[in-house]
Amino acid sequence: MNAKLILVLIQLILVNSQDIRTIIVNGLLVTGKQDVSPFLGHILIGENGKIVNVIRETGFELNELKEKYQNAEIIDAKDKIVIPGGVDAGVRLDFLEGKNNVESSDNIFTGSVAAVCGGTTTIVDLIEPDLNEREKPVEALGYKFDDAEHSSVIDYSFHMALNYISKVKMNIDKSIKKTIYKYGVNSFKLVTITQKEKLNDQEILHVFNLLKKYGGLAVVSCENEEIINSKIAEVSDEDKYMPMFYAKTHTPESERDEIEHIINIAKQVGFTQGIHINHISTEMAAHLIKKEKMNGFIVTTEVTPHHLILTEELYEGKNGIDYITSPPLRTKKDIERLWRGINEGTIEYVVSDHCPFTKEQKRGKRTKPDYRIFYNDDMSINKTYDTTYEKWSKNPKFYDVPQGLAGIETRMILMYHYGVHEKRINLEKYVEITSTNAAKRLGLYPRKGLLERGSDADIVIIDPNETTILKAEKLHMNTNFCPFEDLTLNGRIKTVFSRGAKMVDNYVLLGSALKHKGNMLRRMRYFLGVI
Repeated sequence: MNAKLILVLIQLILVNSQDIRTIIVNGLLVTGKQDVSPFLGHILIGENGKIVNVIRETGFELNELKEKYQNAEIIDAKDKIVIPGGVDAGVRLDFLEGKNNVESSDNIFTGSVAAVCGGTTTIVDLIEPDLNEREKPVEALGYKFDDAEHSSVIDYSFHMALNYISKVKMNIDKSIKKTIYKYGVNSFKLVTITQKEKLNDQEILHVFNLLKKYGGLAVVSCENEEIINSKIAEVSDEDKYMPMFYAKTHTPESERDEIEHIINIAKQVGFTQGIHINHISTEMAAHLIKKEKMNGFIVTTEVTPHHLILTEELYEGKNGIDYITSPPLRTKKDIERLWRGINEGTIEYVVSDHCPFTKEQKRGKRTKPDYRIFYNDDMSINKTYDTTYEKWSKNPKFYDVPQGLAGIETRMILMYHYGVHEKRINLEKYVEITSTNAAKRLGLYPRKGLLERGSDADIVIIDPNETTILKAEKLHMNTNFCPFEDLTLNGRIKTVFSRGAKMVDNYVLLGSALKHKGNMLRRMRYFLGVI
């Protein structure tokens, strides 16, 4: 008997047929396992929501599978691509943006639904204590934990924002330790330019030392506030209403210089786990981070789809205000360098940085979103309008516009089209940047980001022979603006599983998905710096 067939039969015997819920057969599997090329094979999903086995297709075992597991659902993935569920390591849901506290238009429920429709099965949201209410970290944690427990349809974790420490009187040492050890949140977000509260160098150094001590990860958004403010001061009063000057004032130098500054502070600490730089956007930043890596400093980074696809020319259009995000869109040259950074390993993964607003919110007509999406029994969308709102500006200046774009639902398919289909990256790199590397960096691997025995059955089936047309009205994100409106993309998300539960089937969100409960993913202290 063929040796491969014997091995397959032994694997099958070890699995109790009563424990198999679903079998995905004939798919091109991209597992997320290093040095394993895509191969034709089958995946067995257990009743416990775990992957029971991954079998390389040999031509012998398919009939054996169907005969042995007669009660299991068989999904034929022939001519389809099967990958781990996406891990989006940077989203902002129920987020208050800017000095006017404009509320992001997706809450945890609508955001998680949109995520799973787009092939993302794990999100990492941001916890930011309410500075107006002087909310303590534990209070903020409790609110987010409770909200997500009752609202998220997919698994989730959090970053904890630390820009409030100089305004809220607290024991920062005790707070960071408790956040990691008791609550399982081990990444801490710092912003170097903020209208709410900026940390000085001594405070940043203190935080870094505590994160080294307790095994936390510093996640830093870098722009130099002094450079930006000096550029804004040079803009005429009339031009301050023009979105094109947003990119002109938030210069590439402001990003590069601040990254260099933060890295220099971190070097004083001697991080074993290194630091992580949020969503870089420029050639200068990519070059700097590559140099630091080559010199032995442990630093990882990420990029967003909009910084890989869209350019700053959009700010000159009539709807330029809709594209204001942080950092701003850049040039084609920057885009080319960022893609190169992905391939060479300078950039580890892609996040959506999802922080959506409606067109009315961007233009100062509302602080709250003008609708929240609910679903009727037939899965049609019901938009319940909120009439309790207030204007925050009649004609906003570019630096007052809430910064953020919608992308939680479009990230995976955009990266497939612009990456794989347009031959900028291969399938293995695609899985790395959309799932595996983020899971590794944040301590979620191998539970997430991997198709392997024992991993969660977070699985996405992509149909490369179908197309996706992006329209805000057809997407599940709670906004009337899509940055990629009317784009036709090669590839389409066909089927999505979250811990073995089918959420999307034949390109359609299932009603049962709305009742699926996501789990909080606790991440303990760690000192792993490299991926």
